[in-house]
Amino acid sequence: MKKQILVAGDVCIDVIGVPVPRKGDSEDGREENWRLTGEIRTHYLRGGALLLADMVLAAAPAARLIGPRLETPKALRSGKTSTPLVQTLFERLTRAEIVHSVLRAGIFHTGDKADKNDKTLRVAQTLGFSGPVAGKPKLTPKVLPPAKQDILVLDDTGNRFRRDASQWRALLVNPPGIIIHKLHHPLPPASRAGGGSGNSLWNELVKNHRDRTVVIVSADDLRAAGAVASRQLSWERTARETLWNLTGSVEFAPLADCRWLVIRFGLDGALCWHHPKSAEAGSGKAWLIFDPNGIENQFASAIDGEMVGYGSAFTASLTAALRNTGRLPGDASEIPSGLLAGIKRGLYAARRLLKVGFGKIDSKKSASPKYPIAEIFKDAGAAESAFGCIKVPLPSQKAIADPTGDWTILKSLLPGGEVLRQAAEGLALQKKAPVSLGQVPIGEFGKLKTYDRTEIESYRAISNLMREYLAAVASKRPLCFAVFGPPGSGKSFGVEQVAETVTGEAYKLKKLVFNLSQFRGPEELSPAFHLVRDAVLKGRVPLVFFDEFDSSVGGIRLFWLKYLLAPMQDGEFLERGVVHPIGKAIFVFAGGNLRQLREICASRHRQIGHHAGNHGSLR
Repeated sequence: MKKQILVAGDVCIDVIGVPVPRKGDSEDGREENWRLTGEIRTHYLRGGALLLADMVLAAAPAARLIGPRLETPKALRSGKTSTPLVQTLFERLTRAEIVHSVLRAGIFHTGDKADKNDKTLRVAQTLGFSGPVAGKPKLTPKVLPPAKQDILVLDDTGNRFRRDASQWRALLVNPPGIIIHKLHHPLPPASRAGGGSGNSLWNELVKNHRDRTVVIVSADDLRAAGAVASRQLSWERTARETLWNLTGSVEFAPLADCRWLVIRFGLDGALCWHHPKSAEAGSGKAWLIFDPNGIENQFASAIDGEMVGYGSAFTASLTAALRNTGRLPGDASEIPSGLLAGIKRGLYAARRLLKVGFGKIDSKKSASPKYPIAEIFKDAGAAESAFGCIKVPLPSQKAIADPTGDWTILKSLLPGGEVLRQAAEGLALQKKAPVSLGQVPIGEFGKLKTYDRTEIESYRAISNLMREYLAAVASKRPLCFAVFGPPGSGKSFGVEQVAETVTGEAYKLKKLVFNLSQFRGPEELSPAFHLVRDAVLKGRVPLVFFDEFDSSVGGIRLFWLKYLLAPMQDGEFLERGVVHPIGKAIFVFAGGNLRQLREICASRHRQIGHHAGNHGSLR
């Protein structure tokens, strides 16, 4: 017997504007001007719960799907009998009848930079929503629940559906074994948890259906609601900080009370939270599903353009994986296999959605966008090897806002001893990662690869700062880093590899190295800064290494520091009374004598005390 899946929720029409290039000038004047200047052609696609229903059917074709149905407005009917609304009539619906989601499409590289003619249509800009000026949309979707349903999927985008009980009350009279609640902001507030929330659908699910409900939210919605969770540093830090918000923050108590909660980290990972029936408030279990070869937002940043519908693709795959489950356990020591498979396949499907986009562009035909519903759920089995899963320990102290601790995925999968030694030996001798490191997060920056969590976070922090600095339009002073370590420890190599990865083809990097221990005096700094300035004027991004910046001259410790402060802080240097601006540059100060920043601070304090003792006071 076919499994019955019911989909309901907020519906909309995705209005997609596709640019059409201008044809050129009309020599005989017979062509209308609007055809010559280019245009934006609009296309109308099923959005919201309509799109989700289409995706669920594609992900679980063997199931019987019942989705939301819209009736044709009377003005558009050919007769008096009510008929289902067909997509060809979407362009004739006004915003007073149904909400419009407005998007602007663009033509982007498919992904292979070697073939510049291979283009794909994706979203260039989301322009927001448009609905009736006042009141509610006139068209209300109808979902006729069967006598028996196996899974109920609710697409709650924060619009009318969550507040209008007439749209979902009948669906919960004979509830299925599993309810999947795709929840968007605004999230339920803690002050009114369990009763007074403005989301009446949430209140009903919490009160009567918590044990059967899986809630799906995005990490971005949590951050928008005030969650303090880092991104793009390490999976360990992101997971533990997200957990602290659930277990230690009152604001997210409603989500922490969910029996099963899935938090999506873009297209790259997810956190599965389980609050067992027997657990106290704020206690539970968590598993991180992650891409060991990447970090949050890394996959999307490597592909030109964007897409919408990631959450729907994820939810559809999760629904398909759970259709034979029946009911999720109220108490579990490990993540259920169906839920784990669904999360992995959901991430994989969302990635496929971005990669395929609205379809490739044929130069001989006008672009007609469509969601690649039939393609994004192919090769679902590949998701198993693309993502790892690890149990995440809960923060030991809920009152600490940065409970990252020293937990690492590497230590969890490869505890110290012979197993870890063999893995390190195989990596060093064979020049490739052994199988035992396959699910361990790796940080890759050009030729630099590291499995150490501390190094990964440090290098990614530098990478993030460089990206923000280079993206800024106006940068009046250089971006400055100080790195410490003995000679040969790879200080310059690491920063250089990060810089080359960040700049890529978008910026032309110019590496300059000045060893201050070989300079005879401060007057030699001006020619060095002129070389930096020349590179800026030629459109390059100087990556400047000041080696041995902590060296002594004439017995004076940190001699060069006072001469470097103005270029660092003001972005300019003085030569013979003339001030020269430096421009956008990256300065790296490599210490060879001192091993860490605190030694510089201690040294400066000793110098200040010495001068104060000689001169009575320091003003």
